[in-house]
Amino acid sequence: MFSGTLRAPKTGEYVFEIASDDVVRLLVDGKTVVEHKGAGYLGIQSGEGEGGVRIVRTVDGSPARESGLLENDVLLAVDGKPFTDPGEFRKKIGSHHPGDEVELSYRRADKEARVRVKLA
Repeated sequence: MFSGTLRAPKTGEYVFEIASDDVVRLLVDGKTVVEHKGAGYLGIQSGEGEGGVRIVRTVDGSPARESGLLENDVLLAVDGKPFTDPGEFRKKIGSHHPGDEVELSYRRADKEARVRVKLA
């Protein structure tokens, strides 16, 4: 998983993540085509975490921020389905559409919890 921030002078900052397999396709084929029908958006920058995906940053006004998720929370499952890396997590969230609600299991410090989030 590759992630970064794009800064555009007129419109602000955009956080992005690109799955490793998409990068390989881009390097080999010179392009990658992603069908976009309105994928769900949580609004986090993520990294690898122990047993899940660590939230590095939440975007202002995002579903993640509004649901109370915090930096350094470790996401463990979407709708009860666990994952171990950011690419797998991105695919689970991206398989939903804006307006869908998902249940996220997460760990904060040593306590596990769940929260329902309406994706943008």
